Amino acid sequence: MRFDLAFRLFMALLGVCFGASAVHALFSAKSGMPHFTQSTFKSEVMATEQTTLVLYYAPWCGYCKQFSPAYEAARKKLKGYAKVGAINCDEERQLCADAGVQGFPVVKAYYTNPKTRKRVAVEYQGDRSTKSVTDFALDRLPNFVKPLRAGTGGMALDKFYALENATLPKLVVVKPPAKARKATAKLLKALAIDYHYRVVFGEVTGAAADDAVYADFGVAPKDTAVFVIPAAGAGDMVKYDGEIKQKPLRAFLDAHAAKEPVGNKRASKAGKGSASSSKTKTKSKSKTAAAASTATATETSAKPSPTATATKKPKIKAPAHDEL
Repeated sequence: MRFDLAFRLFMALLGVCFGASAVHALFSAKSGMPHFTQSTFKSEVMATEQTTLVLYYAPWCGYCKQFSPAYEAARKKLKGYAKVGAINCDEERQLCADAGVQGFPVVKAYYTNPKTRKRVAVEYQGDRSTKSVTDFALDRLPNFVKPLRAGTGGMALDKFYALENATLPKLVVVKPPAKARKATAKLLKALAIDYHYRVVFGEVTGAAADDAVYADFGVAPKDTAVFVIPAAGAGDMVKYDGEIKQKPLRAFLDAHAAKEPVGNKRASKAGKGSASSSKTKTKSKSKTAAAASTATATETSAKPSPTATATKKPKIKAPAHDEL
C-alpha cells in the first residue's frame, strides 16, 4: 500500500516537473497535429461543416504510440478533405469522459447530416492502418452536391440556377455519360463542404453522347468540364480551364465564391460562442463535451483486426482522390 502511494506521488511529481515539455508527447511539435480542448471542441469540431476526425489518446498508451505514425500519415492524405486532430485525455479528462471514451486509442468522425443539418459522431472500428483510417474519413463526407439532369431524374437546370434566390454563384460539373452511375467524387464533396453557403454545387450527366446538355455547355461528351454561373446580374458563365486538382480548383472558387457565407446558422452560433465571457465558457464546459456523445448519432463499422497495428512511419503519396 505504502509503495503504491509512493509510486503515485513520484509519478505526479514527474508530471509537474516535465509536464510543460511533454504536453503532447505522442506527437512531436514538428508534426503540427492540432489538439482540441474543452474550450475549442465546440467551435472546432461541433460548430463546423467540415468532417472532423478526432483521436482520443493517452501519451503513455502503447497502442497509441504504435498507431500515431499511421494517424499522422492519414492527416496528410486528408488535407483539404477532412479536418484531423487529437485530444490528450490525460489533460482533457472530462471531455474524453463525456465522449464515452473508456480505452485508448479511440477515433471518432464528426460530420454533418445533409438532411437534418445536425452533427453526427461515428466511432471508428477498423484496423489501425493509414488507408483504413483515410477511407473511413472520406466515406463520412456529406454530399451537398445537387444531382442535375437536362431532362428527368434530377433537379432541372433552370430550377438549380434559381436556387438561393439567385444570390449565390453556382458551380456545375458536366460529366460524360460513362460517369452517369458513379457516385459523387470525393474531391467535389470536399469542395462543396468547404464552400457551403458561398457556392451552390451541382453535377449533370447526359443520358447519351448526343444529349443536348453537352451542346448547351459546349462540352465534348467524353470530357468532364467545370463551370461557374455567377449570381444573377454578376456576369456571364465562366469555364474552368485548369487541372482537376484541389489547389487550382480552390483558387478558381475563391475568385468566384461569395465573400461571406449566406445563411450559415451553425457558423454564426460558433462566432457568438467564441465572443462570450470566460464565465459563460466555464458554465458550458460539460455541455460542450457532452455534445460529443449525447447529442450525436452513432454508426457501426467493420470490427477491428487485433493484429493490425502501424509500427513504421508510412510513406506519404499524393492523394488518389483528386478527380471529378
